[in-house]
Amino acid sequence: MSKKYDQAIRSLKAENADLKQDLKEATDGDMKRRLAEAQLKTDYIELERTLHKIPPEIVFRFSGKTTEQERSE
Repeated sequence: MSKKYDQAIRSLKAENADLKQDLKEATDGDMKRRLAEAQLKTDYIELERTLHKIPPEIVFRFSGKTTEQERSE
């Protein structure tokens, strides 16, 4: 009987180890995704700040809009 339980315990321990590894990989992947998203958000905010520093005359000149198009917006 003891041999039967030992085998079951070993099997459960192996399964538990596999599940722990799967959880670690999922958590690591989620953390990497969150860090990448945070970096993208930071980059976006910085680019937006830079864009708002450009004088409107320059933006207009390089936007390719005519004066009529600008008035209608």
